[in-house]
Amino acid sequence: MAVAEMRKLNLVAMSYDRDEILNALQRTGAAEIKSHTCTENAVPLELDGSALSEAAARTERALEILEAGIDEYNKENKIKTDDLKNGFTVTYSEFMSAGYSKERADAVTERIFSLDAERKMLTGRISKLGEDLASATIYSKLLRPFSDYRDRSRVRVRLGVISSAAAENLNALSADEPFAFEVLNVEDGNSLIACAFHKFFEGDNALGALNFAQCPYSEGTGAGLCEKYRAEREEAKARLKEIANKFKELGEEIKTLKIYCDYLLFELEKLDAGGKMLKTDATFL
Repeated sequence: MAVAEMRKLNLVAMSYDRDEILNALQRTGAAEIKSHTCTENAVPLELDGSALSEAAARTERALEILEAGIDEYNKENKIKTDDLKNGFTVTYSEFMSAGYSKERADAVTERIFSLDAERKMLTGRISKLGEDLASATIYSKLLRPFSDYRDRSRVRVRLGVISSAAAENLNALSADEPFAFEVLNVEDGNSLIACAFHKFFEGDNALGALNFAQCPYSEGTGAGLCEKYRAEREEAKARLKEIANKFKELGEEIKTLKIYCDYLLFELEKLDAGGKMLKTDATFL
């Protein structure tokens, strides 16, 4: 393969033309910028690319989230597609005008991050509601309000959960002491019990010795509480599905974001090239 003959060009131009000239050099595909030798009355050109780097990293992260969201949607709905792997054609003018898509790209990026944050919140909430429902399930058959199980003037009333094996010991306790109990529900080796004992009897100590877990709820009924957890979990799942659909719809913006991201990297390359240049008060070399 033949090697094109290269020649050195020492270019001096007005500072405000720097971007346009660098774009023109890039368009040739045949220019290499070398470090300029020290020149009298000129100093190194210093450019800050931190804002561009942050914007590029943010856009790349948004693309990763969006593509992962679409891939998850396709798997969930058993959609077989290679759309995310397919490339697309970009004209030179389309690429160079990507800078004008900044507002659109920024808006899409912000939308992606917002949806992703909500998705993570909902995922955590669904998990927490599942745990809450599992803990409350043993109370699901309780139709009386939790507030009914409260102390009276001479009687202490307790509602809570104890292992079914330990619950058998309550029979002996009720036979010898001023203590009465009722098993309200049994699930997975645990028993929901309501008990009452005279205020002078150390009933709490006796229950504690049997690893009794007092009911943590105070409002509504057990049945109502479980239904509330189920409804909230289904509502969160429905919203999660809506978010998945929105990610799928945002797939139309992948091309815009990819072009914009590449454009930002191109601008960073120009800034990097600037580190090889010198400047005077009004020109660059």
